[in-house]
Amino acid sequence: MEGNNIVLVGVPRGGTTYIGKVLEKTNAYTYFHEPFRINHGISSIDHWFPFSQSFNYSKIVDEFFNGSSKFVIKRHPQNKIWEYYLKKLIGNRDQVKYRKHFLHTRSSKSLLIKDPTASFLCDYIFNKKYAKIIIVVRHPMAFYCSVKQKRSEFDFKSLLAQNELIEMYLKEESIFLKNVNDLSYEQRAALLWRCIYKVLIAMKNKYADREDDWILVRHEDVCDSPLESLQTLCRRLNIQFTEETERFIIETSYNKGKILAKGNILHDFKRDSSALKDYWKKMVTDTETKNIYDITSDLASLFYDKSSWQNEKALFL
Repeated sequence: MEGNNIVLVGVPRGGTTYIGKVLEKTNAYTYFHEPFRINHGISSIDHWFPFSQSFNYSKIVDEFFNGSSKFVIKRHPQNKIWEYYLKKLIGNRDQVKYRKHFLHTRSSKSLLIKDPTASFLCDYIFNKKYAKIIIVVRHPMAFYCSVKQKRSEFDFKSLLAQNELIEMYLKEESIFLKNVNDLSYEQRAALLWRCIYKVLIAMKNKYADREDDWILVRHEDVCDSPLESLQTLCRRLNIQFTEETERFIIETSYNKGKILAKGNILHDFKRDSSALKDYWKKMVTDTETKNIYDITSDLASLFYDKSSWQNEKALFL
């Protein structure tokens, strides 16, 4: 691998941002937040969850890791016109940080890319020796509960448009992808969970002898034992678990009774992590649980036993 570069993937709302922020606190990485997300990071990304063998995305990955990518420049409502044109001239914050990394700090820091939408690029990234892969797994029900709170929607057209992705990994799911309008909201969420982890599991299994380069982390283990599980992750990555890292984990994980984000903002890290793990059990119906179980359980059983599906009222299973 090139240095100790990391790509951190999984489902959206799956805990990748928090783990990425913890690793950033070690001061071992230059951190980039979702550079392969459409309309957000680097230019020329036209699909949610781009696949390396579709639409020349392998070339875009090469450009990113070789230091030649350009980033999307947006004019935000609070920007003055001169600020927008200055960004067009010199680049936004990510562009400046990216340029600095490749010009000045490449030898001292590694890249840390936190980006669930890069999940289908992982095989190519690893084969090219650009980075190690960390896959964060979150229980399908906890994932559903989180996206339901934000009422997130899912762009399945982007998956269907990438024929190579469907052919190689998602043939069985393609009929559901083509008929998503017939599915309930929880079934659509479950289908996305299934597609992402089916591809990631298949990619990881190709490298069964490279466990230290394809690291799997369960979100629930981080919630249960934040310090211990994240110390273990740092050891596996051969990076120092700093005092700043420890302080950040303590400040963000042990806020008793605080489960929901303040004001329902997107990223509020100060939570009661042990309570967050099972919060979904209070929030779902038996029908929702059964619908999600039917779609995901064969894959979820690789990470969770059947009792993990039991909701608070003990109605399911």
